[in-house]
Amino acid sequence: MEFMIQLYVSNAEEAIALYKEAFDAELKCIDYTRERTVLHSEIEAYGQKIAIATAEDIPITGTVFQIDVKMKKEEDVRRAYEILKEGSVVNVPLGPCFFSPCMVDFVDKFKVRWCLFAI
Repeated sequence: MEFMIQLYVSNAEEAIALYKEAFDAELKCIDYTRERTVLHSEIEAYGQKIAIATAEDIPITGTVFQIDVKMKKEEDVRRAYEILKEGSVVNVPLGPCFFSPCMVDFVDKFKVRWCLFAI
């Protein structure tokens, strides 16, 4: 299992450049929306990854980050989600997406935003 910090910011490209410089980080990937805003990017510094994307209109209470958990098996994603889903607000329902055969994005009952996915 690998944990990765996800940041949502108003100017993702500027943040990427700043964080790359501050942490001597390497840009590992970047994907854009049709509107050319950053859909997903990853920088790596000191063996750790930080994902950065342009902030959307999805309500985020009290924070501007989410915890991404990359898992090896779809059943691990489903099991973790089953445990965490009570009292949650779902942003993206459990299912396939462009980068994973099984992903879910939700805010749990403690107001922590999660993105669980299998690779």
